[in-house]
Amino acid sequence: MLVFVAIVACLLLLVNAEMAIMAGVRADVEGESYWSRGQKDAGFHLQSYATSRDPRDYVRYRAAIAVLVSTRDEDGARRLHTATTSAR
Repeated sequence: MLVFVAIVACLLLLVNAEMAIMAGVRADVEGESYWSRGQKDAGFHLQSYATSRDPRDYVRYRAAIAVLVSTRDEDGARRLHTATTSAR
């Protein structure tokens, strides 16, 4: 009986560790997605602004580049995470 309890306890610890690892991987993939989308959008809007000189394109560029800049520091990444999770 004691062996059974020890096995169950070990399995629970392993499941807990697996869940923590999966949450970390999921957060990394989501952050990489925001980064690449922001990078693509920033390049597109900057190129549009260079050809059209439309101030709206520059504003869109600044918004897209803000995602890249905000993910560089810990506070910015936390604000980005809070904004994206509250929008859901």
